[in-house]
Amino acid sequence: PTLMTMPLSVAAAAARGWLAALQQCDARVTPALVLERLSAAITPARRLRIQQVAASRTRFVAAAVEGLYDLGNVGAVLRSCDGFGVTWLRKPRNPLAAPTPIPTLQVQDVHIIRSATATYKDSRPATTGAHNWLTVRQWENCSDCFSALRTDGYQIAVADLTEEAVSLEQVELSRKTCFLFGNERLGISPQARELADVRFFIPMHGFVQSLNVSVAAAVTLHHVTRSLRRKNAADIALSTADQEELQAEFLLRTTLRGSPHNVRDCRRELGRLFSREELLANPHLHQDSF
Repeated sequence: PTLMTMPLSVAAAAARGWLAALQQCDARVTPALVLERLSAAITPARRLRIQQVAASRTRFVAAAVEGLYDLGNVGAVLRSCDGFGVTWLRKPRNPLAAPTPIPTLQVQDVHIIRSATATYKDSRPATTGAHNWLTVRQWENCSDCFSALRTDGYQIAVADLTEEAVSLEQVELSRKTCFLFGNERLGISPQARELADVRFFIPMHGFVQSLNVSVAAAVTLHHVTRSLRRKNAADIALSTADQEELQAEFLLRTTLRGSPHNVRDCRRELGRLFSREELLANPHLHQDSF
């Protein structure tokens, strides 16, 4: 079966990544178990990199795009989310001492809102693999997306050029915020504009008034992540448990490649985590599948 014909609970979990899909198939799967049993499959350098990236991620800020025609632009936004937070170096007082790394900050969650009038063009190379390391959720409309975000404590800030919009520097960053960027030609939808908590624009001083959507996202995320570095890291960093979960997801994506497409994929990969005897001990799995 394809992802769409999976049992609903498994399909919903698979949309969130390997860890959630495997946990839905077998409740014994935990982040700690994944890290314990699969870490030997990668190099120590890769393991360290996974730890560093997970420690740098934040869900204090999220990004969203609405109704983009060109998936290349979506891919460029994904690259910005994954890339911002490249190691900052604090210059030491002693000129002979090595620079001290400052904790980085990178957006983890990206939301893609579909449009009935927008036809996506496949331009996955534009992501250069960034989509593999982000939590990407797709929505049929902005109402459902905004509702879920607000349940998670986010305010919604939409890029807009109307008179009610405030400068990006004036957007309050004292609470979790999701920044939404709209269609290449039409901007955000009337529904998104009406439901947003705040509308913002990027100050520009030339003749043109707008940027390409992927550039606008990059400028916004650069400004926001740079501003948030001045806040207490404990306020915006992932919890230890969330970092461990993200490490496990990164490890699964590193060793398995791709995404879970069906139940058979999940069952096959459970065979890497458990012995045959352990698998057969789970009454919820079909024994003839292993």
